[in-house]
Amino acid sequence: MSEMPRADNFQQAIQTTTEISTERTPPATRGRLKRIALVLALLVIMMIPLYWIGSTAFKPRAAATTVPPTVFFKPEITAFIKLFTSRVERRGAPNKEEYAKAPWWEKLVMDGGERFIRDDKGNIVSSGYVGRFTNSLIIAVTSTFLAVAMVFESFSHVSLI
Repeated sequence: MSEMPRADNFQQAIQTTTEISTERTPPATRGRLKRIALVLALLVIMMIPLYWIGSTAFKPRAAATTVPPTVFFKPEITAFIKLFTSRVERRGAPNKEEYAKAPWWEKLVMDGGERFIRDDKGNIVSSGYVGRFTNSLIIAVTSTFLAVAMVFESFSHVSLI
């Protein structure tokens, strides 16, 4: 008789395990869905300024400064080309032979009424932007490190207990 209850307990355990494993998780509540929708809506709203900054970088100067703002435009990369090269205002029409040999990105700048400054070997002179940007990063990181170090030093003598 002592073995019968074991078999019944065993069968009950299997039946209970099967019932537990086949149960599904309850569907998401309306409140949870509303919170998720609210967070996504806020995320989209908060990303609009970043989109605007990024899209303005590719706008032509005339479209970037219009009032009311220009939403639809033809993107350009001329500003980035000008950022990394040295140029001067061109006087007169460009040399047709030089213009024909120029790559597409040089033609964009030439069409804007400028020409590139070239060294003795004919290479385009860099604007020096990369060096100035690197210098700014070094100054920013160093000043931040020093400010944080000064705060830690000023609070190291304070007893919080």
